[in-house]
Amino acid sequence: MAGIIAPYTDINLFKEALKVIKEGQIWLDNKYLKHLLRDIESVSSFEINHD
Repeated sequence: MAGIIAPYTDINLFKEALKVIKEGQIWLDNKYLKHLLRDIESVSSFEINHD
């Protein structure tokens, strides 16, 4: 089971996260997902510009 959720998350959203994690899905809080996607984009851009 895996999930990342912010400590300030609403209790109902937290319960939903636990439910989907229990079902075997991965849960990422939107804030962390945005950071992850931005970091991936930065790395990809760096690799393209330095090839």
